[in-house]
Amino acid sequence: MFNYAFQSLTELPNLLSCSQCIMFNDEILVCGGSETNECYSYHTLKKHYKYICSYPNDVKFNGHCVLQWKHSQTEANKIHLLSFGGQGKDKMKQTFSMTYQSVWDNNSYQSDVKSEPGSVVQTPNVWNRHEQDSKIGTIEDNLEGMRGLIGGKNNDLLFITHNPQNIEVIDLKIMKSLTGIRNNIMPIKKHEYGIGYHCFVPLTMNNEKVINHFILFCHSTGLLIKYDEQNKAFDCEELPTCPYLQQFRSYSFVYCNDCIFTFGGLNIATSCRSKNVSMYSMKDKIWSQCNSTLPKETSATFALLDNNNMNVHIIGGRNTQNKIQKTHLRINAFELFEKSQLYKMANANAQEIVRLRKEIEKMKLERPYVIPMERVREYANDRKEQNEVISDSSEEKMQTEMKIFEKQLNEWKQEKRIISHEMGWNDIWSYDGAFQQIKNKDLTRMDNISSFLKTLLIFRNSINVCFCLLLFVIFEHECTTKYGKEITERQNAIKQQIAKKIVEKMQLKEEADAAQNQQHMIQINETNALNGTLLKCCDEFNIKLQQLIEGSQKWKEKQWSELEKKWSVWNSQEIAIFVAHTLKCKKSKVNYFHEIIERKRLDRTSLLKMSKNDWMDIFNLETFSQACLIHDSFTQICNKYPIHVIDSADNNAQQDIPKEFLCPLSNCIMKDPVIALDGVTYDRSSILNRYHTFPNAAILLMMDI
Repeated sequence: MFNYAFQSLTELPNLLSCSQCIMFNDEILVCGGSETNECYSYHTLKKHYKYICSYPNDVKFNGHCVLQWKHSQTEANKIHLLSFGGQGKDKMKQTFSMTYQSVWDNNSYQSDVKSEPGSVVQTPNVWNRHEQDSKIGTIEDNLEGMRGLIGGKNNDLLFITHNPQNIEVIDLKIMKSLTGIRNNIMPIKKHEYGIGYHCFVPLTMNNEKVINHFILFCHSTGLLIKYDEQNKAFDCEELPTCPYLQQFRSYSFVYCNDCIFTFGGLNIATSCRSKNVSMYSMKDKIWSQCNSTLPKETSATFALLDNNNMNVHIIGGRNTQNKIQKTHLRINAFELFEKSQLYKMANANAQEIVRLRKEIEKMKLERPYVIPMERVREYANDRKEQNEVISDSSEEKMQTEMKIFEKQLNEWKQEKRIISHEMGWNDIWSYDGAFQQIKNKDLTRMDNISSFLKTLLIFRNSINVCFCLLLFVIFEHECTTKYGKEITERQNAIKQQIAKKIVEKMQLKEEADAAQNQQHMIQINETNALNGTLLKCCDEFNIKLQQLIEGSQKWKEKQWSELEKKWSVWNSQEIAIFVAHTLKCKKSKVNYFHEIIERKRLDRTSLLKMSKNDWMDIFNLETFSQACLIHDSFTQICNKYPIHVIDSADNNAQQDIPKEFLCPLSNCIMKDPVIALDGVTYDRSSILNRYHTFPNAAILLMMDI
C-alpha cells in the first residue's frame, strides 16, 4: 500500500526559521532566515545543498521577504532576486538585490566569500546592498513579518502588506513608493498583533493569476484585495476565515489549483504549535481540514511548490520546544486534496485538453500531434471503465512521442555548426550561401520547437488527469477493502472456513491491485519527469538558437560596416561583396560578378567614374532599377565616409582620384558642385561656409549658385 505521509529529505546545512525560498529550474534557493544570513541552493534531482553566499554580517532579519524580480529577467539561465524587510519600527531598513546564476553549473561563477557591508559591485551570486534612496520602507515602518507580491500589468509593481494594517505599492522601475493611493489602509479586524507573519497570495482562476487581485488571511481577517492601476485605488472584499487559524500566525502557505494550503503555525494565545494542514478554495470560498498532517507540530516554516506543481516542500521551522530545525519535508500536492476535489480537477483538466486540441486543429499544424486523452467520462461505479480511463497506453504513447522529441533535440545539439568567420566570402554575402542557409535552418527549428512546446504542455495536462484519477481509484479501493473486511468479520461468525478462503483471496487481490497501482504511479512519475526535462531542454535550445542567429547577424553587420569604411581601397572581391549585398544575389551570381570585376580590372577609381548606364552595361544587369540602386548605394557610402577621412594617413590613395572630382577648398569629393564667376568649380557647402575669407569675396557672391 502507499504511504501518503510527508517525506523527509536531506537535512538543511544550517538551522533555519522564518526563511525565504525561491524555485529556480531544478533548484530551491534558500535565502537566509531569522538566525542565519547564509544562502544555499538545494538541487531537487541531485538532493544536495551548495553554499551560494551570505548577507552582510551587520544585517539581522525577522520575517524578511525575497521575490523574483521578474521585470528585469533577461536570460533563461539567470534569475534576478529582490530582498527587503525584516526590520521593526525605528530600525534602519535594508534592501538587497542579486543576479543568481546556478552554482551547479561548472562554468558559472560561485562565490566563496561573503559580501561585505556597503558592497556595490554587481557580482553574480552576491547580495548587493541598495543605497538609501532606493531602499524599501522608512524608519517609521514596521516590516517584521511583512509579505510582498509582484503585480501590475507589466509586472513592475511591488505590493507590500505590513503592520499595523498598511498596504503599499512600489514602482520597481524607480524603486519609489507610489503616492496618492486611495484606500491603502486595510479594513482588518482589530487584533493586538496587527498584520504580520500572515498569508498573502495572488488570486487565481483556472491556475492563472488575476492581475492586481490578492488574497490576505491573518487571524480573524480575510480579504480579497483589488487594485485599480489606472485610478490608483484599492478595494477590499471580506472573505471567510479559517476557524482553526484565528489564533495562529507564523504558518507557511502555498497556492495550487485555485486553492491555498496552510501548514502548522503558532497559537499566540497558548504558544502551542500545530501540525494541521488547512485548505481554502478560491472558487467556493470555503475552508476545510486536510487528512494529511505534518509529522510533528511546527511553526515558522516556509512552503513552496516546485515548477511542475507536483510537490510541496516545507523548509526549516521551530518545534514544540521553540528550537530551530534543519528539517526539509516534501509531499505530493495531489495528496492534499480530497477524492471529490481530485475528480473535479480531473474533469477541469480534461476540458482544458479538449480546448487545446481544438486550438491546435484551428492553427492547422503540419502534423497531427496525438492527444492522449480528449475527454474524461464522469465517474461510474463500474471499475472496468475506470481502468480503461487510466490505462497504461496513454503514458506509453506520450513517452514514445516525447522520446522522439528528445532524440531530435539531441541530434540538433550534437550537429556541428560552421562558424561564420570560417565561411568563404561568397557564402557569407550571397542570398543562398551557407550563412543564409544556416539562419533559415535555425528559424525552421525554432518553429518546430514551438510546436513541440505546445504538444508537451498538452501532455502535461494529460499527466495531471491520469494522476488525479489514479489517486481516486486508490482511495476507492481503500474504501472497498475496508468495507470488505467488515463483511468478512460477519462471515467469520457463521462460516470460519469459508471466510478464511475469502480473506486469502481478498488479500491476494489487494496485493495485486496495490502492485499494479504502484507500477502505474511510477510510470506516471517517469512520464512527468521526462515531460519536464523536455520542456526545459526545448526552452534552453530555443534561446540558444535565438542567440546564435542574433550573434551571426551582428557579426555580419559589423563586417559590412568595416567594408563600407574602407571603400577607397576595395579589391575585386570586396567590390563583388558590395554588389552582391546591395542586390541580394545568389552565390552563382556573386561569382559571376567577381569574374567581371577581375576581367575589367575595376577599382575604386573606376567606380567613381561609372554612371548608372555603365553599371547596367558592365555587369549585364537585368533591370535599370538595379543599376540605379547600386549607383546610389555607392554614392551614399562615398558621402558617408569621405576619402580624406579614410586616407588621412595615406596620401597615395587620394592621388588616384581625378582632380576635377575634388573641391579645392575641402579637398573632398564634391557632393554638389557649382561654378563661380572666376571659373573654378567648388562644392556648394564649402564655398558658402568659407567665401568670406577670400579677398575676392564680393565677386564670388555673384556666382551662379
